[in-house]
Amino acid sequence: MSNDFFFRMGTTHTICQDYALSGLNNNRPFALISDGCSGKPDPNIPGSPFTDFGSRFLVRSTCRYMDEIRGLDENQVERSFPAVKIVTDALAMARQCLLPSSALDATLVGAVRDEDTVNTFRIGDGVIAVRYKEGGFLYSTVKFGNNMPSYLRYTIDPKNQEQYISEAKTIQTTYNTKTNGKWDDPEVHEFELDTYNLLGVMSFNTKEVDMVLIFSDGVESFVDANNQPVPLEKVLDQMFAISVTTGKFLTRRCNAFFNKFCVENKWKNTDDFSAAGLYVGE
Repeated sequence: MSNDFFFRMGTTHTICQDYALSGLNNNRPFALISDGCSGKPDPNIPGSPFTDFGSRFLVRSTCRYMDEIRGLDENQVERSFPAVKIVTDALAMARQCLLPSSALDATLVGAVRDEDTVNTFRIGDGVIAVRYKEGGFLYSTVKFGNNMPSYLRYTIDPKNQEQYISEAKTIQTTYNTKTNGKWDDPEVHEFELDTYNLLGVMSFNTKEVDMVLIFSDGVESFVDANNQPVPLEKVLDQMFAISVTTGKFLTRRCNAFFNKFCVENKWKNTDDFSAAGLYVGE
């Protein structure tokens, strides 16, 4: 059993607004990432400034409440996830640093193991991917209309939440290679957001999967030597090419991927990239 994390700035950015962390909570391995909304650290420029701080505050605040993130129920998310506690603590951190609440405009994705289950949650965009023990992979992405990911901050800001919900629609796409070794036709689910649907939950049985990886949407930002988008499947193939699963297994893979594979193939990530994950095999 191992857990690890990695993050790296995108080629079009001047500051990294992604953050990642992994660890243990009462012997429960967890992995967390957060992706700050793109915005220059200047309050006079439109956007959400200082989200490089906000992504870190959200992750650190989530760590404080890992004990309460258990048995997530997709039908009772508002009751089974300490969203208000997490964002309230993160907001207090921001205020101590004299930063605006918009610094918390950042996504939050996590995975935590409870006995024979790995529960994952996603607030905003990002990618959740798993490797099956019998072969094959599954990954899930979320796209938001008007490029407006959901943020935890909206749960304590009724005005922004009301405006956001009225404008945003979500499309969740899941790809599965479990059955035939090839990418199946995707399962696409489009839905409108409501007050209690800011968070998505997926659970996996450790008898079926041996690795769970989570990514910011920077994993979808790779371009090739001709500046053409690299399909996400090709990037995930590289991410899951992990044979040694002890210690810093994800750091080693990412370093080899960026420093060797990407250099040789002239790939680059235009957006910040963050990854974290759990190896739950024997």
